[in-house]
Amino acid sequence: MTQEFAIYLVAQCEKKKSGTQLLVDDLLALWGGTRGHIYKKIKGEAPISLGEALLAARKYGFSLDEFVAGQSDQVIFRYPTLGRPPKTAQTFLGELQYAMRTVAAVPGTRIRYATNEIPVFYYLLFPELTAFKMYLWSRSVWNSIEGNPPGMDWITALLADSAFRELCLDTFNTFSSIPTHEYYPLNMLDNTLSQIHFLRDTGDVTSKFADQLFAQLLDLTRWMQQAAAVGYKYDAAGKQGEKLELYYNEMLYTNNLILLSNPVQGLLFSTLDNPNFIVTEDVRLVGQMEAWFTLMQKKSTRISVVGERERGVYFQSLLDRITQR
Repeated sequence: MTQEFAIYLVAQCEKKKSGTQLLVDDLLALWGGTRGHIYKKIKGEAPISLGEALLAARKYGFSLDEFVAGQSDQVIFRYPTLGRPPKTAQTFLGELQYAMRTVAAVPGTRIRYATNEIPVFYYLLFPELTAFKMYLWSRSVWNSIEGNPPGMDWITALLADSAFRELCLDTFNTFSSIPTHEYYPLNMLDNTLSQIHFLRDTGDVTSKFADQLFAQLLDLTRWMQQAAAVGYKYDAAGKQGEKLELYYNEMLYTNNLILLSNPVQGLLFSTLDNPNFIVTEDVRLVGQMEAWFTLMQKKSTRISVVGERERGVYFQSLLDRITQR
């Protein structure tokens, strides 16, 4: 087992390392010791300690999970929310901002996004819609609102926070700088529309504010239609961003699945208790989901750039759902 682990670890290091420096020199700088002893570790003639394995995994950006899971049907996921304090709007957006900046920094990164509702990133263009979602999740998912304050007071206070608005726009702009393939169903607005109706009826938000949210949903839908027509996203200032390939999917139902891939690694995110998620970098599952997205593309209708008629019908149906609420 020790030799098998060494072979796996060395192969991962060799695959992930950059530049022309020899692996032995890299590991010598990382682990210390002598060059001869490092050679023995690389050849499997000397054991690699757990501490050395963790250092290598962090340096080269791979997971030890694959070796543990082996070729079984077990896949190891991380659940970043587990054991942490309840999220707030600011912590959620800060984590989202950090993730987008990290992804955008790696050349060749693209996002494939299959969803049954509006991708959270697009709400960020509209502070009121974003604040509404933050209030909903804080009350129903994160349990981070103490007591029972009036919803409008909480939302108004959040909208008055300049840091909140900056986080929204910065995260959206970073997302716009990453090429995406997105797959939408016809009912992608239904969840948000129902939530607005519910919180209005319970008195959490006023009718006036609900009408503002409906109006922003109309603006957001028109924005998405325009982006689909030209085939790229805009940043918050209206400047052209990266490529957007948009597909209408009416055959395969899915929860929210996000596949990040680049020449270095692949990461699969899946919502568990929306908007919280589980994540894995298991290469077997990532590879299988790449094949699934290829199938999804074949079973969907492209409505970005091409498919003008289909695009018009699709977005008009979304607009009708809002106006006929």
